[in-house]
Amino acid sequence: MLLSPEEQRAKNAAYMRLWRAAHPEYVTAVRAKGRAAYAENPERYKAASRLRRSSNPDAVRLADSRYHERNRDKRIEQMRLYREANRDRIKRWSQVNRIARNVLSHSRRARVIAAAGSFTVQEWLDKVALLGGCCIYCGRDDAPMTIDHKMPLSRGGSNDISNIVPACQPCNSKKAKRTAEEYLAIA
Repeated sequence: MLLSPEEQRAKNAAYMRLWRAAHPEYVTAVRAKGRAAYAENPERYKAASRLRRSSNPDAVRLADSRYHERNRDKRIEQMRLYREANRDRIKRWSQVNRIARNVLSHSRRARVIAAAGSFTVQEWLDKVALLGGCCIYCGRDDAPMTIDHKMPLSRGGSNDISNIVPACQPCNSKKAKRTAEEYLAIA
């Protein structure tokens, strides 16, 4: 009976897991040899990794997502420990990079609710400069601008830069889940 390529890979992986469990001393020796080779010339291995990642982005993304699925609890614990150990460093970065933090926060929120589109810090800064650095709703320019979605994400809007405008905090809070047109009609 012929197996599909996926079934064959699964069968091979299961066999290798059993073999490694039966030969722990060999696995330990091979890992030690690999660590020693990496320690001798880390740049060679980093360059090879960069080349593999750049030439096979889809395969790498798939492998990464599979790894994260299989090791979800381990990754969550690693991230918790990292945040705990680097709390001050993360706080300093957030204060220094307020704009980048806000862009990342909006990107994550959009990703969680599966909204289309994304934008970069530079696109946001260009948009603020294009609109004169003032609130699109009230014209105020003496306060920091917040990221506002003309069509809110909660109502199906995208996270693309074309749906984003600068707004002062009071206007952005008052607008809430209204569209830009609905807010301007009541303002």
